[in-house]
Amino acid sequence: MRVLTVAVMLGLTACSSATSPVSVADSSSQVPPTCELAAFETPDNDIRIEGDERPVGRVAPMPTQVAAVLHRVAARLIANIDDAELKNDLTCATLFPGSYKISAPERRELFVAEIYLGFGVGFFYFVLHDPATGDVTSVPPRVYSKWQQISDHDDLLQKPFVASEDLYQDNHRQIVFEERVHNGTVYNGVVYHYFSVGPRLELTRVLALETRVFTPTDEPDDALYVRKLTRLAPLRLRLDLIAMFEDGVTEHRKIGFVILESGGSGLPFRVVERHAEDLHYLDALVTLSWDSPGDDVFLREGYTFYY
Repeated sequence: MRVLTVAVMLGLTACSSATSPVSVADSSSQVPPTCELAAFETPDNDIRIEGDERPVGRVAPMPTQVAAVLHRVAARLIANIDDAELKNDLTCATLFPGSYKISAPERRELFVAEIYLGFGVGFFYFVLHDPATGDVTSVPPRVYSKWQQISDHDDLLQKPFVASEDLYQDNHRQIVFEERVHNGTVYNGVVYHYFSVGPRLELTRVLALETRVFTPTDEPDDALYVRKLTRLAPLRLRLDLIAMFEDGVTEHRKIGFVILESGGSGLPFRVVERHAEDLHYLDALVTLSWDSPGDDVFLREGYTFYY
């Protein structure tokens, strides 16, 4: 995706035969609010990442309200860059390497836009748009994009990256996004972010679910740790942690489970019960990241360490 920004700067459109999408942008060195943004609408209603071999799809117009939100976010990020040379080198093509239009529940449109600042610093931002009213998410949430883009499509990532789920069982679905997380050799996994939709299209992260994690380096076994989510009641969930082995000899092992509850529809989930088969894993039932600030914080924010 990064190399394809060159194509944009050479005057090619987003409809080129490139294997990864690039937002339509001007070829100047100007930054927001002058960038002309568009989005890809893919056949499978999903985003594309670096090296993705799925069809790119067609270019779709980006509503001016959505573009305005993204310009505002980008301008704020740029204003916080201290390095004048880095700031001056930013172009529309490098700053907005790819945006996607996703058909969302209740006849809305979700725009997933990557904003890339250079040197591996990038974020996916999520802006919901209602074509009927023109409303948009004014303060879009974000997740880091770096490890998603350079993961080389390992076994942890599973398509689609964008989905929806009805956690509260009230016929109002949450937006779900799969993030690849990483910290050297000590932590490699994926976290699913569940965003509840508010009355003015506010997107609130109500659950960050660490779903698949490779064995941390300080553990003696070689397993894939998987969490299974079960909806027990509208405001009550169960997360089971299972160690899965692919050597064909070792049986899968149940590690334990936690019960999560929410104070109401649209409010984050928190831990109310812990049940571990092995007390060694009592504090790892929610996350295997060694530097987590606490389970309830992780459930609200996900894995926030980034380098």
